[in-house]
Amino acid sequence: MTAEVEQVQSVALPPVPARLEHVIHPLKHCPACDYSLEGLPRRYRCPECGEAYDDSMLEVATGATARARTIVFALTAVVLAALAFAAIRLIPMRGAIIPVIPIAVAAVCLVAAQLEYVMRRRRCIATPEGVRVGRPGRAPLHPWPRLAGVQVRSGWLGVSEIHLDMRLLGVSVKTRQALPIPARGTEARALARWLESCREKLGAGLE
Repeated sequence: MTAEVEQVQSVALPPVPARLEHVIHPLKHCPACDYSLEGLPRRYRCPECGEAYDDSMLEVATGATARARTIVFALTAVVLAALAFAAIRLIPMRGAIIPVIPIAVAAVCLVAAQLEYVMRRRRCIATPEGVRVGRPGRAPLHPWPRLAGVQVRSGWLGVSEIHLDMRLLGVSVKTRQALPIPARGTEARALARWLESCREKLGAGLE
């Protein structure tokens, strides 16, 4: 292990506020390939990809709230029922169903997009080196010094989202990371402050 890696691992993330203990938890899967770490030592290398991990890495719980999923599923049922009713009524009428086809396709695409939004799985992993945000096994590492800011904003259906402001070639570039998290209101603001404190503490130390 190089001296640089040892220096990074010796720097810990800021303490997790008590109100965020149900949102931020220790790693359960490999930060690189998403392999299950159940039953493995707290400091080890992933048996699948060889990525090193330890108990200094924390993961932010992701996923839409039960309320958001219920609303989307209810809207899906209403839209499908309306389309079925329209098809039954308009099919016997020659030519009447043709203008409805674009509307039906748009409605199905909208419903599919919302279902994907509430059902998709994303990961947000905070490490001493940086933060990983993205799909399981494909979440790239964004080093803290390259982040210009970290924000948690309210999305639709009462779901918050994590947004990263990247610093590329010295220029701040806003990058929208639509990552649903089960934290709203004061919890979302507390999570934003914690992530920002990670950036300020570790970004300055690793530059």
